[in-house]
Amino acid sequence: SEVQDAVQSRNPMVQFHSVALMYMLKNNDRLAISKLVSSLTRGNVRSPLAQCLIVRCVAQVIADSQVYAGQERPFYDFLESCLRHKGEMVIFEAAKAIIELNNVTEAELAPAITILQLFLSSSKPVLRFAAVRILNRVAIEHPMAVSNCNIDME
Repeated sequence: SEVQDAVQSRNPMVQFHSVALMYMLKNNDRLAISKLVSSLTRGNVRSPLAQCLIVRCVAQVIADSQVYAGQERPFYDFLESCLRHKGEMVIFEAAKAIIELNNVTEAELAPAITILQLFLSSSKPVLRFAAVRILNRVAIEHPMAVSNCNIDME
């Protein structure tokens, strides 16, 4: 379809709007959203805004899926790979998505906390503030996970 062709566009704004439209069209169907996320995580979406939207969709798919103890979450590897994205916005969205997962373990939190700790020493005040906000959410439920960041936060 025309919307799916627009995802392959070189223009980042066109990519974002096509991903957003596809998500809105399939919003009420869990299986369709899961298939959409599966195709978009394998595709080459270059727009940082579209990547953020995909991270949010992945977080919704993970939240909707039932994960039992010892079982790996679907698409968690994608979230972890987004922590190494070149765009700061995508990194923060991925870190926030990992932290807001239900029954998240400290092992799953570790990569996100490490990245956020790096942002605490950034020269940009916005990055430092965003990192502190996200780490504050973690500290409420997992205080020992952020104990290494206390010196950097002060």
